[in-house]
Amino acid sequence: MTTARQLPVKLHQALSPSETYAIEIVDQTLSDLVPQPEQLEVWFQEGCEHFQEATVQAYDRAATLWRRAAEHGHLESQFNLADCYSEGEGVAQNLALAVHWWKRAAEHKDADAQNALGQCYWTGKGVEQSLSAARDWWELAAKQGHPEAQYRLGLCYLESRPSDENVVLALGLWKASAESGNRDAQYRLAMCLIQGDKVSKNEEVAMKWLVKAQEQGQVDAMVQMGKFYLRGQFVEESVSTAVDLWQQAVLVGHAEAHFLVGLCYLRGDGLQVNLIKAERHLSEAAMMGNLEAGHVLGLERWSGGRLPEDLESAVSYWTRVAATGHAGAQYRLGVCYFTGQGCEIDIPYAIELWAKAADQDDQEAQLAIASAYAMGEGVSRDFEKSFFWCRSSAELGNSQAMMKLGVHYYCGLGVPENKRAAVRVWEKAADEGDLDAQCALAGCYRKGEGVKQDLTRAVQMWTEAAHTGHVASRNALAGCYVSGSGVERDEGMAVRLWQESAGCGDSEGQYNLAACYFFGDGVVQDRYEAARLWQLAADQRHPNALHWLGICYLQGQGVRKDLSLGKSLLQAAADRGVNAARDLINKTGVD
Repeated sequence: MTTARQLPVKLHQALSPSETYAIEIVDQTLSDLVPQPEQLEVWFQEGCEHFQEATVQAYDRAATLWRRAAEHGHLESQFNLADCYSEGEGVAQNLALAVHWWKRAAEHKDADAQNALGQCYWTGKGVEQSLSAARDWWELAAKQGHPEAQYRLGLCYLESRPSDENVVLALGLWKASAESGNRDAQYRLAMCLIQGDKVSKNEEVAMKWLVKAQEQGQVDAMVQMGKFYLRGQFVEESVSTAVDLWQQAVLVGHAEAHFLVGLCYLRGDGLQVNLIKAERHLSEAAMMGNLEAGHVLGLERWSGGRLPEDLESAVSYWTRVAATGHAGAQYRLGVCYFTGQGCEIDIPYAIELWAKAADQDDQEAQLAIASAYAMGEGVSRDFEKSFFWCRSSAELGNSQAMMKLGVHYYCGLGVPENKRAAVRVWEKAADEGDLDAQCALAGCYRKGEGVKQDLTRAVQMWTEAAHTGHVASRNALAGCYVSGSGVERDEGMAVRLWQESAGCGDSEGQYNLAACYFFGDGVVQDRYEAARLWQLAADQRHPNALHWLGICYLQGQGVRKDLSLGKSLLQAAADRGVNAARDLINKTGVD
């Protein structure tokens, strides 16, 4: 703009005083309409001063000043005005106008504005979502060395186009961003180097970056460092330091931190047990979307271990978590609906929940649905499907599933009979510490089924399991002592083993011990004690105990003679497949 001071000297001299004054007036007016750069900077700075006052009126004034400067191309004012529209400070929130002003600034190569636009396009806020546009803006900002844009662009490479090449690009961007002090990039870089995901592990470098991120208050880094301190991994073990870091993260509303602090209060790890605080933190974590917190609350309410038992609350927690697809909660909720604990029995729904969890490779759910198919509970009996799910669970390492898978092979249920395969599966389960499998495997060695007969080995395996309290192994070992199979015959030892089993409430032990007392094998004959023990076993519907107790009542052996009761017991035994009971019924003329 030409001013009076810029007119040619000759022309200026030719003007009258009044004409010169008129030009000066016009000059001043135009100066107000098109302010000088110095004035724009003044408006910008005044806006900043007002904004720092942090009042509604001050925000309004700041936005007005920045708008005035922005409209005349002042870069910093354009960016700040965009922030005002984005946050609704000093102006009504308007994401579209925020994008407008960020674009104005970005066109002048403002890296902050380019980064902000990348975020808008990534999230679809104020503009139609476009991941490619987001990447383009972040690339422009990253080329200028913008740390946040470098970090975001790295995420973009991994989330939109995960490949080995893009992993390398992402790590390079995060390294540059981390070196500029970006704490999020420092954390991400550290975790990649620790996990070795498509990159060589470097725990030393990783911990350097993780510590830097933690020291800058990056909450994910604080939580992760707490885990390392708890386990003594990469750092000296310190439960108190772990808890302190998690409590700091709680203050900024970190969901996992709430969960971890809740566990500490629940278990007394680094904090005094406080069940009220435990439940409060776990509940807070659950409400913030931490699925494990909801799952744990369900477990605690279901078991009544540390928190008071409340089955309905357990069902409520698991229902919310299961709806998100959490396999563990789906399995547990299925158990509730299958058994009617905390809810009405709904077996079809239980099967549906187990199926969902099983499809996610939940071992327990796969075993549960396998058992349902084997028993025909809630579904049509289908041994082939039972075999399929048993095998799936076993392949994931579930020793109980291995045990049942061996039964499928041994008995030919849903698969051709294959005792060698049964032995192999039971051997693996036994190695995992499954005593049922060890007991079954010992039986194979005794009979020479699927493996070369070895009575000594059978006795050894049953002895080992019996010493740990395995009841079935005690009973089997007692049978060896009675028959002298693989061990010197010793009826007294057999009695002691059956006494241990019977003392645990085991019906098989009760039945066999009763027989010893009835016939005086290894003990002083006592038919009253025999009848008492058979009664205990019969109460558990032990078929042979029902048979012999029935005989006792028919003959008045150890009990008052009662033909009617005796015959009903024999019928119950016959109904459970005891042919001797059926023969006796026919002999006595009982229908």
